[in-house]
Amino acid sequence: LLFDNPGDTRAQKTLARIYFLAKRYRMSQMASANALRMDDKDADIHNNLGLTWLKEGNEEAAVLEFKKALELGGENLEANMNLGLIAVEAADYELAAQSFQKVLKQNPGQIEALIGMGIAYRGILEMDSAVEQYDTILAIDKCQEIALLNRGIVQHLFQKKYKEAKKTFSNLQECNSNEPNVDKWLAKVDADIAEEVRAA
Repeated sequence: LLFDNPGDTRAQKTLARIYFLAKRYRMSQMASANALRMDDKDADIHNNLGLTWLKEGNEEAAVLEFKKALELGGENLEANMNLGLIAVEAADYELAAQSFQKVLKQNPGQIEALIGMGIAYRGILEMDSAVEQYDTILAIDKCQEIALLNRGIVQHLFQKKYKEAKKTFSNLQECNSNEPNVDKWLAKVDADIAEEVRAA
């Protein structure tokens, strides 16, 4: 495709993806820039540029490209997902929630978006909503480690529902989790249960 039509936008987009997958990010950026010179209204090109900037460690440039992709095609699932993940890293939980909601509108069972949504809700202190996200994941996969761990942490540290937290951490343990701190979490919640009984 590229050799037959070097001036074709699709050819440059394909080349950009090939370079990206080969971890040649600068070359991917060059191919994307070439594609944008032919069609600067293509959301996929901006999303690919965002990914390459992310790999290069330039989150600010990546965010700008993801936002541009969404301006051009607001239902771009990949761009919304990428923006949500960056927003979580930056502790911009409002933006993260908005981005993940758009992903879940298109794909309600997207595990990564549900996890991200749970983290975003925790960040904006909507703990019941955070637990709901984790419950949705656990209805799909009862041993999803990240969901179990985060559900237990919310119940323990934020909701002070120690017995429910203990059950969640116990489920994590029973699922043969690779989580190295599950025993410590169980010990902490047992100590809080004992303290609660003494204070009653």
